[in-house]
Amino acid sequence: MIRESKPHIEKRDTIKEQIYAINTQTKKVKGPIPKILQELKQLQVEIDEFKKHNESKNELLNEFDKNLERISDKKKQHWDEKDKLRKQKDELNDQYYDSLIKYSKFQYLLQDIKWMTEMKAKLQKSAEEKQKRQEDYEKRVADRKGREEEKKRREEEYAQKKIEKAEREAKAKEDAVKHAR
Repeated sequence: MIRESKPHIEKRDTIKEQIYAINTQTKKVKGPIPKILQELKQLQVEIDEFKKHNESKNELLNEFDKNLERISDKKKQHWDEKDKLRKQKDELNDQYYDSLIKYSKFQYLLQDIKWMTEMKAKLQKSAEEKQKRQEDYEKRVADRKGREEEKKRREEEYAQKKIEKAEREAKAKEDAVKHAR
């Protein structure tokens, strides 16, 4: 039985040696572990500080991004307002120049109307003067005809009186001749 147990005992001894070797290696490895853990804690603290610093940077970056977005939005709003005002300015310029053209046309029309009114007044005055001259001419012609007719009538009266006088004288001569006879 002892003989039979020998392979087991040898196996057990080899296992113990292996365990001892592993334990010694573990002890060797575990020896610097507290130092490594200390370094790990220090590194963890540094990492936490870096993360905090990084988070503050990220927060700052996020805040800058938000500010940039707000500025960009305001810039876009200003550009939109500027475009709107430019469009309004262009529309007002168009209205102004349209009104200016209409005003100019209206002024030309008023000048034409004034000129036509003046010309009409001149033509009416000219026509009135012509009519007055015509009336004066007709009056002078009528006066002349009246004078000529008066002259003819006087001449006829004179001729008639002459004839009557001659007839009276002839009758008086005849009467005288008759009386004398």
